Amino acid sequence: MHSRKEVRLHAVYPPRRLPRVDDGFFGPDSITWTIHSHPVALVGLIRNTLYSALLSEVSQALVEHGKTLIDPIARGQETAYALYTMVFGDTAEATRAGQYTQGKHAKVKGHDPVSGTEYAPLRTDLAIAAHGIIWESYLIPYETYVAKLTDAEREQYWCEGFAQAELIGIEPAVLPQTWQDWRSYFDAKVFPRLSYSAAANSVVSYRMGASYVDPIVRPIFLLEINTIMELLLATVGPVERALFGRPRSRLRIAATQFVGRQLLAVAGHPNVGDRIIGGFSDRAAELIREAREMRAATTTTTHSLRVDRDPLIPITRRPKVVLTASDTHHFNGRRTGSSTVRSPRPTKSSRCDAGTPPTEPTS
Repeated sequence: MHSRKEVRLHAVYPPRRLPRVDDGFFGPDSITWTIHSHPVALVGLIRNTLYSALLSEVSQALVEHGKTLIDPIARGQETAYALYTMVFGDTAEATRAGQYTQGKHAKVKGHDPVSGTEYAPLRTDLAIAAHGIIWESYLIPYETYVAKLTDAEREQYWCEGFAQAELIGIEPAVLPQTWQDWRSYFDAKVFPRLSYSAAANSVVSYRMGASYVDPIVRPIFLLEINTIMELLLATVGPVERALFGRPRSRLRIAATQFVGRQLLAVAGHPNVGDRIIGGFSDRAAELIREAREMRAATTTTTHSLRVDRDPLIPITRRPKVVLTASDTHHFNGRRTGSSTVRSPRPTKSSRCDAGTPPTEPTS
């Protein structure tokens, strides 16, 4: 029988199907593409993992199912495949990534000894918390280290996230319908439940210890992961830092944010960013390079969100694809040549497709 340290798995996910036929569920004019294509998204991915570990049901699921404590690198690459493909892939690839995620989630069921409840990814409260945490885990580091969004742009970004929720089987109607609704929900329903359980300690300690990394490159890996940890600790509250056993003074948080902004300004350069993201996931780097080319080819002149030295990123209002909340999703647009005719989105998320273009935020 193999010990945990002796077992190494490979990331398993579907190969790409080319050529690309459309711009997917978000596209070059979305705020989501702007935020998720920046290397700061890697801080968001780790932030999401650690935040999720503070929910006892989620950390218990991470321990009991999958590759988290066997090969975190393979598990991370599979997660990156799903998240980046749903955002940057065309509708067919994004739908496949959503189905891939649903297939993984379908096997995850169990009992959490801390809360005394049965857990499953689509249990309504866990689904709301999981989607909200991951979506804000991209946004908050971006606003901390890259650029501030206006209130309108923040609400727009939250609305755009409903497309990803649908892809993994979450009905948007059950989600908080605005960014402010989510923050209120988090404060009332999620924050009081945060705890550092034995399962959470297993997840965090194993990931941060890096015993699963080749000893030759382990020092470099530890430097990278500890740098990311410092950056993400400056994006969470003092209670969360205390739960992780990593309290930080206000002065240290301010210094981290200052240094982080300088580091991520350099990382935001395409040549540097591609190397950083490529070191984590070749598929993600490929999709982001493709998205950059599509964004550069966009000719719309709608007012936009400026990101570092990149061209203005247009934020237009356009209809989105609808996926039903059944167990198996089907793309319900209809193809016409190489383009796609999209159906209007359900529920309040139709707010994302109308209104006055937001003004440019300040950095």
